Amino acid sequence: MTTTPPHRRFDRLPSLSGLRWFAALLVFTTHFVHLELSKGSPLQDVLDTVLTRTGLAGVSAFFLLSGFVLTWSARPSDTARSFLRRRFARVYPSHLLVAGLAALLMAGGGLLPGPKPILANLLLVQSWSPSQTYSLSLNPVTWSLSCEIFFYLVFPLVIGAMNRARTSSLQVFTGASFLATLVLPAIVGRLFTVAHPPAEELVDTSGYGGPFTGWFANVFPGMRLLEFLAGVSIAILVRRGAWPRIPAGWAFAILAAGYANELWLDGYLQLVGGVEIPVAILIASLAQADLAGSWSPVRGRRAAKLGELTYAFYLVHFLVLIGLGSAVKPLAVALGATADRDAPVPVWLLLAAYPVLLAVALGLGWAVHRGVEQPIMRVLTRGRRKTGTGRTELVPLRVDTTALSGGADGPGATGTGPEREKPAPIGI
Repeated sequence: MTTTPPHRRFDRLPSLSGLRWFAALLVFTTHFVHLELSKGSPLQDVLDTVLTRTGLAGVSAFFLLSGFVLTWSARPSDTARSFLRRRFARVYPSHLLVAGLAALLMAGGGLLPGPKPILANLLLVQSWSPSQTYSLSLNPVTWSLSCEIFFYLVFPLVIGAMNRARTSSLQVFTGASFLATLVLPAIVGRLFTVAHPPAEELVDTSGYGGPFTGWFANVFPGMRLLEFLAGVSIAILVRRGAWPRIPAGWAFAILAAGYANELWLDGYLQLVGGVEIPVAILIASLAQADLAGSWSPVRGRRAAKLGELTYAFYLVHFLVLIGLGSAVKPLAVALGATADRDAPVPVWLLLAAYPVLLAVALGLGWAVHRGVEQPIMRVLTRGRRKTGTGRTELVPLRVDTTALSGGADGPGATGTGPEREKPAPIGI
């Protein structure tokens, strides 16, 4: 984490790369808590109360960020075909590899799902089913990737119209998308239900309004599309200087207050009800901070490097937690820290297990990123038109920097000086 020189601009928006990493870390933390290594102790109750919803905030950040950064880094005269080819090269080969690893792990434990759920997972259409046998099949975390694939298909259809829309229309649309996220599941949940609810769910949805409402509010791609489109709209508003300027420190305070409020919400509202708007405010605030060269706590080389690993890390982290996390309690018994496997592990072992599992997930994510994601991206996107310097040409950003910096001569002023960086793609 670093501060920046007062007059340097960052059109690459490195703070959003850093934020992407911290969002992934929140998801990892939630899944670590769900291992219930301290089950039966007051500590587990505290962890369940305070940390079990951090992953929900992280996923909401992913969806909003996805719309924002795809809009920000859109290329001139890009076609739907070339856009989808880049997205396919980025996400599918790594997904296919990790799905194979998940199948081997589950087969070893006798938990391999049937051929239809496996096929749905491989094709990334599993989130369209309210049955957790499908939506959480094979590598369960890829339900969100199933949503992302849908977003990618929608993006070329809407970006032109949203770029041409009036600022006032985008502002109304953004507010309406937030409102729909809060109220639409309640309306739909009263009209529909799952015809044959399962006797036992992989993830209990009783606290979210039942199988259908829990799925519709959290997993259904059509519902989560609202967050993605809100991210698209906010990116355009920030570019036009039409989004309120909120300092990064205040934006983080708003997010903390939103998360604290989320802990008190009931039903499906606890999924994103308290954090969606604060997360959107934070994303816009960090982008504005980068454009204006003002302070940002998540801007720095380390955060940016970790941000590059986020996708691969996200794909593998759950498998690491399930595969190695299950060994923590037997280890506690072997070390004499607990009497049996049903006893909660001591705090010191819990604190030791977290960074070890995180490091393993990061290492495996790095291997997938460097060994699969990057090479295949180079191969499948080799034919793109490039600039004379060999860098991919991007959409020229027309950013109203006077709205960000307070004047044409301020730190956010448009210029071509040596410290001004060219825009470059950042993606989820």
